[in-house]
Amino acid sequence: MKKLIFSALFLIGLSAQAQLVVKANKAGNFVSIKKDKIAPKPTGRFYVDGHGRMWPVFKTASGKFFALRKSKNGIEYRSYLRTDKMTIDWEGN
Repeated sequence: MKKLIFSALFLIGLSAQAQLVVKANKAGNFVSIKKDKIAPKPTGRFYVDGHGRMWPVFKTASGKFFALRKSKNGIEYRSYLRTDKMTIDWEGN
């Protein structure tokens, strides 16, 4: 019985993730719609780490902030910042 319930939940989960957003074109064929990626916007602010290095801060489309770090090998990393309401409202202060 447990295997049956597990497999039913597994199939429901797969079907929920497999749904595509499509639209019909002029010929009547279904075409999938690609979601445009929105590039993060620079805030003009910097994050200063414990060693005094400054990293530029960007804001994503969902409103999250991250510092763009670069390693010695040239690989870029996003370090997401945990902010509170007082930190985010720098224009109002």
